[in-house]
Amino acid sequence: MKRKELRFANPYRNTTYTGAPPWHKCATLNNISADYRATIKNAETLDATRRALAFLGHECRRSSEHAGYVPAHLIGVVPYRGRFGEGKIIIQHCTRTHVIFEYWLLKREGGKNGKETE
Repeated sequence: MKRKELRFANPYRNTTYTGAPPWHKCATLNNISADYRATIKNAETLDATRRALAFLGHECRRSSEHAGYVPAHLIGVVPYRGRFGEGKIIIQHCTRTHVIFEYWLLKREGGKNGKETE
């Protein structure tokens, strides 16, 4: 199965990323900040960020553990579009070598037989 190629243009540093976003394999602060669409926030704003995403029509549908390191006092919020849907990922500290990805995806609209309508 061939991997879908995505391009991420960074207008601030005149670079183009092909393939997965820079934070996909190892989520560190440098890799997260290399994606110009990402934001890094204080961890005290985690609950406010979750409430804001819920207000904007997102819901937390899954979470998973990935390789990387984000200090306990910071979180990263990055855009996501993939096999689970479209929305945002909140990246937060787990251990010295792992982070937690919370997938906040747009709520699905129910159509006939529970299928999405477009």
